[in-house]
Amino acid sequence: MKTIAFFLSLVFWISTAHSEEPQFYRQLPPLSEMNKITADKFRDADAVIILKETAYGERTRTFSAWASLITGEWIATTEILIAKVLNDHAVSHFGSFEYEFADHTELYKALKVKAEFVFRARVMKPDSTVLILPDTSISTIDAVTASDDTPFLKKVIFKIPDVAPGDVVQIEQTHMQPFSDYVRRIFFYHDRYPILYSNLTIYVPSQDKFDFLSFPPEVVGKPTLVEDKNGWMYSWGVRNLRAIPVEAFAKPFGEVSYLTAMVKKLHKDGSDGWKPLVKEYLKSFADKRSVNKSFVEEIGLKEEDGKATWDEVEEIYTALRKNIRLFSVNSIYSGSDLRSVLDKRAGDATALANIMLEVLGRREVSATPLLIRDRRKGAYERSVSTLGWFDRMAVLVSLDGGEKVYDFDRSIPSHYEHPWYLHRTTVMALYDTGVSHLYVELPLQLEKLVSHEKHRVDLKRSSATDSVTFTFTAAHAQRMRTQLYPLSGNRLSDRLRNILEQFALSSAETTSVNDFRDERELRITGTGEAQASVSSIDSFIVFRPKNHLVHDLRSRFTQGVRHSDICFDEPFCYAMEWRVNIPAGFTPMHIAEQTTLGMDQGITSSIRYKTHENTFEILADLIVNTEIVQASKYQDLLNFLDKSIATIERDITFVRKH
Repeated sequence: MKTIAFFLSLVFWISTAHSEEPQFYRQLPPLSEMNKITADKFRDADAVIILKETAYGERTRTFSAWASLITGEWIATTEILIAKVLNDHAVSHFGSFEYEFADHTELYKALKVKAEFVFRARVMKPDSTVLILPDTSISTIDAVTASDDTPFLKKVIFKIPDVAPGDVVQIEQTHMQPFSDYVRRIFFYHDRYPILYSNLTIYVPSQDKFDFLSFPPEVVGKPTLVEDKNGWMYSWGVRNLRAIPVEAFAKPFGEVSYLTAMVKKLHKDGSDGWKPLVKEYLKSFADKRSVNKSFVEEIGLKEEDGKATWDEVEEIYTALRKNIRLFSVNSIYSGSDLRSVLDKRAGDATALANIMLEVLGRREVSATPLLIRDRRKGAYERSVSTLGWFDRMAVLVSLDGGEKVYDFDRSIPSHYEHPWYLHRTTVMALYDTGVSHLYVELPLQLEKLVSHEKHRVDLKRSSATDSVTFTFTAAHAQRMRTQLYPLSGNRLSDRLRNILEQFALSSAETTSVNDFRDERELRITGTGEAQASVSSIDSFIVFRPKNHLVHDLRSRFTQGVRHSDICFDEPFCYAMEWRVNIPAGFTPMHIAEQTTLGMDQGITSSIRYKTHENTFEILADLIVNTEIVQASKYQDLLNFLDKSIATIERDITFVRKH
């Protein structure tokens, strides 16, 4: 991103631009300055964010409920975004808006409070016309519900019509929530687009004691501080931030962006801040324990005496996964007690982890709660003691001198396997005496990282039918399982058909999938007309195979320019096979020798051919024996994949026998 030297006049606007219109906090920037932001000056950007601003405030309130007084924080967060739209890609992004938040309806009703959400938007056209979107354009739906239709997650949806390249869009949203336990106090400065000004303001009551940690400290700097009679206002500002675009296999946004985090001040006992947080957190689960003999039997287990074995630990995990449906979203604060989870046969990862802890306790097995922030979100910073880092609870089992982490994520089958995203990551173990930061390194076996694609082709003079099987393993299976987990019936069939018809079949007549929620491999099969090209001229039939796995990998790299290194989940291999029934009276001609292609870092592909009496075999492999490909090698990788596809899909000619 270029440094925008000619926006000096915006500095004054940013610091003084409080809107005169009561419904907006900020004025729109001067049109003359906005006209200087063009696609020519920002060639790699779809949009430029003029201002990204977050204002966070909290105050303590005491509520009366259940004949008790409950004290908690009332949180208000306002986010302001003003952006210049440069092309149609940005139009699709800024033209629609979605915001999800946890819904604690039963709790709010009991306390006679409710969360409030306010949304405002307007668009300034190049001719200075300003269109203000009415409040009636916003809608709120239940995004996730429990089995009894109790809302668990709500989604706000807002459409901004008629946005076009050249427009300036202003979006302001304010969310007011009771109870700060459910609010993450980590604030990020970057965005998916370049930013001219990124501001953060935090207001806290004078009696609250917080520290503020920013990363990198030498860039974000120290806040300015303003005091009033009720509290303190801290403000930060960062300028000219590069974009962190959405790219396939990129580092998580939270690991790359600058940030500021709120943490409670260190305690007099010298603890680092984690100990009091964890003590309070563990206490929140103490009153929800309800595992007894009948509970154990209801999830399909027998109540046994004595210490459990590793096999029995696996059975406990499998029984929980088979009997309880996982929600799509997680929180370290489970919204249901254990009895409620079993009655509804649904819960989040934290609820199931808590149940497993209780069941293992009854079986005399040492089990420790873990808090998880995995590689999909990025590492947490140990010096920033806030539970806002973490997404869910998991379980660390210690038995017979060994240890194993059990995570309850939709990507993992009920017959447990180590998830790729916990490999080489740090998790936080919770004890009554404090915490321990544990580094997890899982064994990787290359033979278990192989995904297969098999075709059984019945070749005719001008067409071919195909029976195809995709077998996904390890990270590939786990990512696919996450997509398919909530689907059933026609929705699942339609999704399978879409996968098969992406690169393998022209039309899928049949589709099926194995018990992917339970099995470690995820296997999709289908039959129908092949996408492979077939043509015949005189005494010749020309067959050109079509592969799915390499095409699918290549299709993920859509940008011409790569901004970050490519970080694959893990090393992997594709093994592809076509068995083609040779038409009666024909034979293959000019069979090519084995072809091998390669690039740096152990990335190779090969193709070879075999002929049997009535069958012609095409065998291809692609091996990626690395996790990191530098951004400077991006074009080399694209060229390698394109050449591999062309080699795998070259023509095979069959000639009539004389």
